[in-house]
Amino acid sequence: MQATLQMNEGGNSAYKLLSDPIAKSIHKCSDYANPETFISIIALLQPRTTTMFGTSLIIPLAVLLAGYFASGLRTKLVCEYETMNIDCLDDQSIAIKSVEFGRKNGVYCNTNNLWTSRVTNCTTISQSISTVTNKCQHKKSCSISGESYTLGDPCAYVQKYLEVGYECENGELKKQFVCESETLTISCASDKKIAINDATFGRMNPTMCLTPSQLVNTNLCRSANSTAILASRCDGKQTCSTVATSTLFGDPCSRIGKYLEVKYVCY
Repeated sequence: MQATLQMNEGGNSAYKLLSDPIAKSIHKCSDYANPETFISIIALLQPRTTTMFGTSLIIPLAVLLAGYFASGLRTKLVCEYETMNIDCLDDQSIAIKSVEFGRKNGVYCNTNNLWTSRVTNCTTISQSISTVTNKCQHKKSCSISGESYTLGDPCAYVQKYLEVGYECENGELKKQFVCESETLTISCASDKKIAINDATFGRMNPTMCLTPSQLVNTNLCRSANSTAILASRCDGKQTCSTVATSTLFGDPCSRIGKYLEVKYVCY
């Protein structure tokens, strides 16, 4: 089985999976290695076409799968105003290793060869690093908008890109759950703080917190904002308590018994 990869126009490093239906479900190749490194690896593989830009590169699907399951540093890159999504596997958490929002490379995000895109001395400011770290550190997944409004502007009128290096760590995730209307209390040692990795209010497990009064059983019920709501109440604290109610989390499936389940780390 093979999958086809093609670079975006203008030399962007956002590789897209094109042909194979299974391959389409795999993340961008830039998740797994620095784009320049990945280009070098692809150049050694057969078969392939003649040039890098504007061509298709055929590589075995096994290479992509190897990258998906590999541990270690991963890199993602998006152009200014695009959204970066970072995801780790279940029971893993994001560890931010590097953040670059600016322009230190004349090839990336070089739209229409604008003179601003050829600037290569625009370096990251502290606001960019703190914004990405606050949104992603210790989370299972996160989204960051590559905009100066949130990341700060190290060089006005210059076309920028956001590049993030991260690892998916197999740290010791703690897990707890309570049934609907019960109080969830989570805590860390006195010298550590809570970071919510993932939370579910609803019913994704058909056997958890069953009650005789349930009219319907389901495993497809989850409040869309479960993680964000719990994170806003608990992140950065040594201990926190939350009552598992639809009033707080919303009701994703009425007349069905729900529960609140959380995964978190102490750092």
